[in-house]
Amino acid sequence: DNNEPDLHIVMNMSDENVTVEMPIIKGKQWCLAVDTSLAPSQEIFSHQQQKPLNKPRYVVNEKTVVVFENVIV
Repeated sequence: DNNEPDLHIVMNMSDENVTVEMPIIKGKQWCLAVDTSLAPSQEIFSHQQQKPLNKPRYVVNEKTVVVFENVIV
């Protein structure tokens, strides 16, 4: 469905932080939806709370799962 956002899921099971390059999808911008390294009450972002990433990279902390959704710009 074209109305559904694309998802980009990164699982870092290592003992070190890693920097990931975000895929480029023309006309869309990535927003952070989940980051399990954050405090339990702050790890999930509703659509209203999501803000576009400022950079094409994101640091994924050790033993962390992050989920990105994209929005049409």
